Amino acid sequence: MSNRIKNQVSTTLQSLKEEFNETLFVRLDRISERYLGMKTATAKRRAGECALPFPVSRLNDSQKSPYVVQLTVLADYIDNRFRADYDEWKKAQYAN
Repeated sequence: MSNRIKNQVSTTLQSLKEEFNETLFVRLDRISERYLGMKTATAKRRAGECALPFPVSRLNDSQKSPYVVQLTVLADYIDNRFRADYDEWKKAQYAN
């Protein structure tokens, strides 16, 4: 991995840590609309079906326990999406 990409990952993770007050995990309901573009109920349903683009967990066995996402996983997801979209854009630029 190049230094530029490592720095991008670090920047994304650092931004998320600042946004969520340095926590290791963030509740799914806090990120569903902003980062997934879906209502919380939809995100919870998809989490139960293992149909989200990254893993989520419940930190105990209760069905009432909220789903949480590890910030490093969310940062990787965001960076990978941007990287893939950038690669597609770059291909389109060279095709024209």
